[in-house]
Amino acid sequence: MGLIDRFLGPARPDRFAQQLISAMRQAGDPRSAVYDPAEFQLKFYDGEKEVGIASLRNLYDEYCKVPRNMRRHQMRHVVRALLSYHKELPEEFADAQCDLRPMVRTRSYFDMIRLQQEAEGNEGPNIPYQPIGDHLAASLVYDLPESMRTISQDSLDDWGITYYEAMEAARRNLEEAEFRFAGIDERVYASVTGDNYDASRLLLTDLIRKLSVQGDHVAVVPNRDSLLIAGADDEQGLAILAELADKALEEPRPMCAIPMRLDGDEWVPWFPPPGHPLTDKFRLLEVKSLYGEYADQKPLLDAVHEKQGVDVFVATYSAIEKESGEVMSYCVWSKGVDAYLPKTQKVMFVEEGQQELIGGDWDAVQRVVGRLMAPVEDLYPPRWRVRDFPSAAELEQLRDKSL
Repeated sequence: MGLIDRFLGPARPDRFAQQLISAMRQAGDPRSAVYDPAEFQLKFYDGEKEVGIASLRNLYDEYCKVPRNMRRHQMRHVVRALLSYHKELPEEFADAQCDLRPMVRTRSYFDMIRLQQEAEGNEGPNIPYQPIGDHLAASLVYDLPESMRTISQDSLDDWGITYYEAMEAARRNLEEAEFRFAGIDERVYASVTGDNYDASRLLLTDLIRKLSVQGDHVAVVPNRDSLLIAGADDEQGLAILAELADKALEEPRPMCAIPMRLDGDEWVPWFPPPGHPLTDKFRLLEVKSLYGEYADQKPLLDAVHEKQGVDVFVATYSAIEKESGEVMSYCVWSKGVDAYLPKTQKVMFVEEGQQELIGGDWDAVQRVVGRLMAPVEDLYPPRWRVRDFPSAAELEQLRDKSL
């Protein structure tokens, strides 16, 4: 990697991108690559036609994380993964099914792909997926030695099968693969196989039910290589789970640390009951998870609106820590502004000449002035469009005196 890498650590982001372009060229990639430093991504072209985009953030974070003597190997691994684009899928499902795997990601992952394509004026790939709880989703991938190739609806149509038929084969393949769960005092379990499918093992509900916990099984998936399980009635176990999830969110490829509960074969939203000693801790995990998702979504929506000539303000998902130590998320609803509001714990109302802070709980706001809030279709994380402003009487009804 050169003297700068040897003595000062990993290459800086711009240099990493240039090293990657050079390594792909040396490996025989026929495409031309253009580095976009603002978005920290590579765009690939065949002549003047854009044929692919590679986001570099996670690749760079993983590169920085490995020991210095392994970075050259990691760079080769990244190159092999990015070059797998040209490998064709088998023409027959019978030849492909043994290499299918389920892929669990945040629901926002799929929406970001769509918005990115819309912002660039392209028609995004049609990727079928099934929601898991409120915040995750499962799609299909073809498992290659160096990468995963996402299965589109076009591929399923070519094979003549449905998403559910393919997912059944993928789930069976994952169930038959070698795996490891590590336990902590039979309170918390972590999938530690390290094969890039630990998050996907959330779908193996028969396996998860065999894990001994107190009460219903509660799970979080804080990053792609982490699946954590504890019992809903085990305060100590939940405390360990929350601590591990908080640390895992700081690792490369973060996902979502909002908990879910296993109900039969389905994962449903779960949160500690009112007064539970861990409520604030899990609320913080929720805020951290949604803060990142909304932060990634906002610039893409802004770019789509600019492309489409739509004049609408995309409001920010914000958070503050109160004197009590509780973390509170909020958004701002401004009078006279056509805006997309994120879903937050509190909504702050602002108008010109206002002398005091007025805000209310999200549920109360929807109950009192829900007629002014139109959900934006096909968008995750969700937003509501607001054009008008509550009346003075409604604001007084919504006023949260604890603010």
